[in-house]
Amino acid sequence: MKIKYIVLAVMALGFTGCDKFLDEVPDSRIEVDTKEKIQLLLVSAYPSSHPMMGFELMSDNHEDNGSQYASNADLIADYYLFKEDASSISQDSPYYLWESFYGAVATANLALESIEMLENPEEAEAEKGEALLCRAFGHFLAVQTFCQAYNTLTSDTDLGVPYSTLSEVTVHEKYDRSNVAEVYRNILADIEAGIPLLDDSNYKVPKYHFTRKAAYAFAAEVYLYYGDYDRAIEYATKALGDNPKGVLRNHVPLSNATSNSDAHLAYITPDEQANLLILPCMSNWGRYMVGSPNYNRYGHTLAICTNGTYRSSGPWAAKGSSYLAGFKNWNRTGYSTQYVYSGLVNYIFETTDEATNIGYYHTTIPVFSTDKAILVRAEAYVMKQQYELAAQDLSWWIEAKDCNPGNEYVLQDFLDYYSTADEEWIRQPLNPRGITFADETQLTMLYAVLHARRIETQGQGWRFIDLKRYGIGYVKYVYNATDITLEPWDLRLAVQIPSGVYGSGMQKNPR
Repeated sequence: MKIKYIVLAVMALGFTGCDKFLDEVPDSRIEVDTKEKIQLLLVSAYPSSHPMMGFELMSDNHEDNGSQYASNADLIADYYLFKEDASSISQDSPYYLWESFYGAVATANLALESIEMLENPEEAEAEKGEALLCRAFGHFLAVQTFCQAYNTLTSDTDLGVPYSTLSEVTVHEKYDRSNVAEVYRNILADIEAGIPLLDDSNYKVPKYHFTRKAAYAFAAEVYLYYGDYDRAIEYATKALGDNPKGVLRNHVPLSNATSNSDAHLAYITPDEQANLLILPCMSNWGRYMVGSPNYNRYGHTLAICTNGTYRSSGPWAAKGSSYLAGFKNWNRTGYSTQYVYSGLVNYIFETTDEATNIGYYHTTIPVFSTDKAILVRAEAYVMKQQYELAAQDLSWWIEAKDCNPGNEYVLQDFLDYYSTADEEWIRQPLNPRGITFADETQLTMLYAVLHARRIETQGQGWRFIDLKRYGIGYVKYVYNATDITLEPWDLRLAVQIPSGVYGSGMQKNPR
């Protein structure tokens, strides 16, 4: 379904092209004037992109392996080297991300406006709830990408992103970026207003929509980042249900998969109970992640994999597992030890012209899952100093990944390992703003959670968010050039808004 005025609204928000109000539907045949049309419209209220590629390359999950290895995509180097104002407007670029996020937001706003115009708007309460969640989600991805992480000390002044509540905009209007704290408050207001209206029976394929559990997981993550740990625990618990251990991903089939492709398809299937919201993206990232020799220069190396992600040691080592067996088929060494790729993030090619084999690469990921939700809750428990409960959640997570239900873990297991874990890879200094650690146990258990999150989300970019949130400094090695040192709360951690956006008058991120 092609919604012409949605496309125009997005272009007007960030990129000049028209010079008048978009105050009427260009094609009357696509007026959204029924509940059924609103349902169809909401399919486009989910972003067609995700910042996973940029986030991964900007994090400490990737390293420059030198010019002897190929990298045929300039955008990969642009992200790794923190290059701004890159010319690329392709999939995964800041330009494309901005347009995708605000395109989804504009669609959600149009749905909300259309609901109000119905003869009986109360009949579309479920659609209203989904639209509010989608609007919140689009802004959530935008604030994670183009802003500093939320913190209680500076977020009232840190530049945010425009919180759009209208589908129609003018080209030359100056949009207020507000501040990060205000953006979070608006996101949470939309989440709280939307959740009670949701109706899971409204969807033919629920895992591609905001069901109640997906919305709970989303709310838990936002509240965690916002520092409201009680609400994070409340919503994560709702997402997990009465049997948290029983709803985590069963890694046995994945570890026994005959190929990365099979493991990937099993990972993203809507039939997997752990998947709460699946997001199909127009993205090349899965193509790069499978280990093509053309993209080995900036790699997730064997050293990083062995010490920080899939093959890294943890409390499981004391029980006979050198690394978590559930990732056996997810970390195959590619064309060299300089790029260890993952079956978790793969690609599907959509052919648009059979004769020339032209098409688009899609990368599909579960943006919300029970696997992530239990780690959100574990972190919130740590921050509430409820360490035994945090240890229980972490134990359940490890049991699912280790494919060995006989191994269980208690608080002391985590304290024994993480209190003396490697300081280069695991116990990197934390410099949070507005957070004072209560004791050494809290700090040690937080390292345990961050390690688990790094493993769980490898390839999907959220390691970068954790580096931002906790002020973890790190160095990006650059072959035959000066290394890039990222200090805690480095200004470059907020991706620069696209040149077409600040060229229209919006304030740039400071540098």
